[in-house]
Amino acid sequence: MNEIETIVCQLLECTRGDLYLNKDRVAPSGQEWDKLERILEKRVLGAPLQYLLGETEFFGIRLRLKPGVLIPRPETEILVSSAIQAIQASGKTGARILDIGTGSGNIAIACAVAPQISKEAEIHAVDISPLAIKQARSNARLNGVLRRIKFLKSDLFGCFKKTKQQFDFIISNPPYIANDDFETLPLDVQAEPRLALLAQAGGLYFYQKIEEGCRTHLVSGGSLFLEIGYDQAQGIKKIFSDASLWHEVKIVKDLGARDRVAIIRKK
Repeated sequence: MNEIETIVCQLLECTRGDLYLNKDRVAPSGQEWDKLERILEKRVLGAPLQYLLGETEFFGIRLRLKPGVLIPRPETEILVSSAIQAIQASGKTGARILDIGTGSGNIAIACAVAPQISKEAEIHAVDISPLAIKQARSNARLNGVLRRIKFLKSDLFGCFKKTKQQFDFIISNPPYIANDDFETLPLDVQAEPRLALLAQAGGLYFYQKIEEGCRTHLVSGGSLFLEIGYDQAQGIKKIFSDASLWHEVKIVKDLGARDRVAIIRKK
């Protein structure tokens, strides 16, 4: 569906087919037309469509969204698919999974609802933003998996430092846009939280911090899954170049043949 169809279908609570084929459908009310006009005015000024609608879909699940929380993107579904396949292949029924920088909770929730992952899996999700944690909990409740995910406010591995808790699988879509590139982003992307988008060291800062944390918090033989920028594969390989600790970095491409996911296994 195009954006206009998406907006109208949500306002009228109908499908795209109903929009064109259902002759008995009630015409939009004056109030609905007014709401449509307000949404379109804000959209023209660069407001993200997902914020205007208050929700989005990711990996087949419905997520509510508010300004201040990163909008899930289709590219991140490749990250989730890669992780789910590996978790299933491991055969670990009680796998310990950590989602770093959970945002709307999309990654953790997708793992929790995935039939390939045992209900005995322990899923933790952390984010430094209290707003994101609140939204993620709400979305987990919406999708019926709130009891399966432990959401924690934390800066990366901070909440696990005392316990030195370890995980079998760690998944993250961290901020990876270089600070200097912010002004080149589309207006709707600039409306999203900078905290969830931008990183120092040319966009590689959080990968460096995650590598450091995984030395303690990823079990031997465990796997790390990272979403990366299209031009960051070599930087990631350099960060995870300690041959005594890490196996060779595997890069997965997106549908546009761009580098999108890095998979690193601990020795």
